[in-house]
Amino acid sequence: MKRTTLEMRLRLLVIGLVLVVLMTTLVGRLFYIQGVKAEEYTEQARQFWVKEEVLKPKRGSILDRGGDVLAQETQAYTIAVYLPSFRKGDTSPEEAARQLAPLLRMSEADIAQRLSRKDVDQVELKTSGFSFKVSKDVKDDVMELGLEGVHAIPTTERFYLNHSLAAHVLGFLNNEGDPVKGAEAAYNELMQGKPGKAFFSQDRNGIEVASREKQFDPPVNGNDVVLTIDRRVQEIVEKALDEAVQEWSPVGATAIVMNPKNGEILAMANRPTYNPNEFYNADETELLNIATESVFEPGSTFKIITLAAALEEGKFHPDATYRSGAIEVDNVELHDWRPGGWGEITYAEGVQLSSNVAFVRLQQMLGKSFDTYVERFGFGPYGEARTGTPTGIDLNEESGLLPDPKRLQQSRLERATSSYGHGLSATPIQLVSAYSAAINGGTLYKPQLLKEVRHPETGAVLEETKPLPIRDNIISEETSRHVRELLYSVVNGEKGTGKGASVPGYSIGGKTGTANKYKSPYSYVSFVGFAPADDPEVILYVALDEPKSQDATGGNTVAPIARTIFEQMLPLLRIEPSSGDQGADGGVPSEEKEVESELDPSTVVLPDVQGKRLEEAQQELKSLSLESEVLGAGDEVLDQVPESGTVDRSRTVYLLTEEPSAVTMPDLRFKSLREAMAICDMLGLEVRVDGEGYVYAQSIEPGARLLDTDSINLVLKSNAEIYESLAEEEEESENRDLD
Repeated sequence: MKRTTLEMRLRLLVIGLVLVVLMTTLVGRLFYIQGVKAEEYTEQARQFWVKEEVLKPKRGSILDRGGDVLAQETQAYTIAVYLPSFRKGDTSPEEAARQLAPLLRMSEADIAQRLSRKDVDQVELKTSGFSFKVSKDVKDDVMELGLEGVHAIPTTERFYLNHSLAAHVLGFLNNEGDPVKGAEAAYNELMQGKPGKAFFSQDRNGIEVASREKQFDPPVNGNDVVLTIDRRVQEIVEKALDEAVQEWSPVGATAIVMNPKNGEILAMANRPTYNPNEFYNADETELLNIATESVFEPGSTFKIITLAAALEEGKFHPDATYRSGAIEVDNVELHDWRPGGWGEITYAEGVQLSSNVAFVRLQQMLGKSFDTYVERFGFGPYGEARTGTPTGIDLNEESGLLPDPKRLQQSRLERATSSYGHGLSATPIQLVSAYSAAINGGTLYKPQLLKEVRHPETGAVLEETKPLPIRDNIISEETSRHVRELLYSVVNGEKGTGKGASVPGYSIGGKTGTANKYKSPYSYVSFVGFAPADDPEVILYVALDEPKSQDATGGNTVAPIARTIFEQMLPLLRIEPSSGDQGADGGVPSEEKEVESELDPSTVVLPDVQGKRLEEAQQELKSLSLESEVLGAGDEVLDQVPESGTVDRSRTVYLLTEEPSAVTMPDLRFKSLREAMAICDMLGLEVRVDGEGYVYAQSIEPGARLLDTDSINLVLKSNAEIYESLAEEEEESENRDLD
């Protein structure tokens, strides 16, 4: 009995000890879980029942200076297939691939291989060679196929509204959404915005539990950026380059339009080019921004710098004479572009004729001060380094190359050839910046591409870019005026090489350039021009690299391209024609010529009738034998075209008497582009032009009420083309009558 009791007590003791150990272990474990590992286990549980979603911000749009959208974010989709569901369907991978391939621009074999995979549950139908995102229309076409397991994943993509227009200015976003070149890369921080986050509870199936609290940290959308680019000018420039490429077949072409008073870029275009919406089709040559990333010998356009330096230093005397044709420098004979030259001529004539000898002589008079001016005009430390100085424009940019400083110390030849743009190289944007300084009074500006930053929702201006002078007083105002006068003579003088750029009625100055290329029978030809010559508001640079003609020069090849651009661009920018003939200074005609104009029986001085009663204005115009056309039903003249001043007696004066939305469209057919532009400007209509010459057709029919219309398309044709078209219409009309 005692033994039994002892055994029982022993058993109870063992059981007690076991229970104590178990309880101790359990308590210890609970302490470990609740104390030591509490945060870790809580986080693991949170990851299971709380889902975190990154909220992508909307990327800001890119606009031109007039508010037209150039690039924006749009809805897009990625096509994916949930394979377990696809396998349950009755469509084979091969048949599905046959239907999907033409819509997704993928090979049938690639799609079939992905649909046959057994190691994954879902595949995305995309390829690295293309932009794998598809539009809503393509998504709808795919979904209409009714293939099991095929679904669309919403996303966004960048869309460039004008396709290849201003491609090198805009850049693009690649498949990963990363910015590549252009404004997309330069202003990425302004446009990318800040991602947000959303946290919500979910059940074991991943479905949101609506009754539980949701935390939401909204994204901050990116800002819109407004460029200095004018879409209308950009279109004119690109069309002109297309025509030049078709005519001359160069390996490359570039054009830049800038406001010389502040450095704002109004247009920048290159050929070849590409479509940012299809960046994957572009090669390196097409992606290259020639205007900022290619360097060339500038040729004779560089003579502007030598001329400005010589004028500033008092070395240029326009009436002094020299023997043209050739000059010897360090036992090397340098020649004018015309064999034998022009005999004994003045330095002013040498500028008009683009005489190399004249500029070599000017450089020799300048001595080493020539080096200082090359640097001050922004090309870099001439005589001290080989690498030039970039302009600082917000785009990928090369620096240019200068002559070897050692060779400059050993020989006078390098400086001599530099005087007319040989032996050194620069980018087109460097040249435009330097030439702007020569004609704007002596201020070198950083080229500006960003005009302002706007709030994406309200449109409020958050930041405005101010002009950034790099260097002031390079030359004096007086010197700059003389430069403009001499360059005016290059375009308008009897002997000027830039006569091909002349536009009747406008005061234009400029300089041609032709640079030989090593190991090529063809040249680099260019022209830089500005208007108005007395107070430049716009400067234009155009260049063709190796046009397919061994006789091509800046004068006979590029100057006419510049004229085409000037003819359409100047009225668009509301740059008024110069009254009467131009004086030698490229400015306002003399008082004597104004008197002559008044005495000319074919012209009349048109008064300003704005603000007058309509009946009074009509009587006044009738007394001057001027026809008038009234736009609107008001009784007071609100505006008039043309403005007051000397006009041809054959001109019709248009009198606006109501707000444009209330009037009907006048007939612009057979009018000059300048007159048509003036009328459209008075009516608040943005003009898009197709062709050259006189107005042949207009998109708003004469007599149609304008209402809220804000733009019009004008088709231009030459006189010969118009007569031919009218004859064809008359013949067709007669044939219809006979039928």
